[in-house]
Amino acid sequence: MAEVVLATDDLTILGGPSSIDVNLDIGPQGTRGTLIFVGNGKPDLAIALPTGYTVRVLDMYINILSSDDEYMYLYQYVNNGVSNEWVKLMKLTPNQYSVNSNTTFVNGVADINLPLSAIVPSYPELLANITAENFNVQATVPNLNPISSGVIVGEIIVDPVTSTQVLPISITAIEYDSDSSTWSDITGDKVVYLYITVV
Repeated sequence: MAEVVLATDDLTILGGPSSIDVNLDIGPQGTRGTLIFVGNGKPDLAIALPTGYTVRVLDMYINILSSDDEYMYLYQYVNNGVSNEWVKLMKLTPNQYSVNSNTTFVNGVADINLPLSAIVPSYPELLANITAENFNVQATVPNLNPISSGVIVGEIIVDPVTSTQVLPISITAIEYDSDSSTWSDITGDKVVYLYITVV
């Protein structure tokens, strides 16, 4: 019972206990958080997932099988209202690259060798399976006069100086001279805006 410290007709002040004991423990173990798995192939294949783990909703998975059409995709295990399933979220490797290249045109032609590692990640498995057909290259040559240009993407080669893989791009361009109403090859130094998509 609390001890009466002060009492009047309108106010009563009670004293609290002399001590309070608080007992703490860590409690029961909670549900584990999200895990990120990696494996060879799509996650719905039994051989792709590591053994010894139970997959739970919101777990994630990365496909590291370079020959698979969904290589380097990130998936999440979700409940669709009826059952649990793996859902593809996004591709982890960037599929776009852009650069402004200072280039010299000679008789309407400019050659640009871009390091392959600047466009795609330097995974040996990925680089081994990629070809010139995997690149969509768009080039713009800013100029005062109208320009007509074309782009040729060559097969991937090894640069003899740097010993690195490069993507050779050849740009042909002509410009229109409105005074003479003629087209002529672009010659000299130009900046070429390159936009490359990996497909």
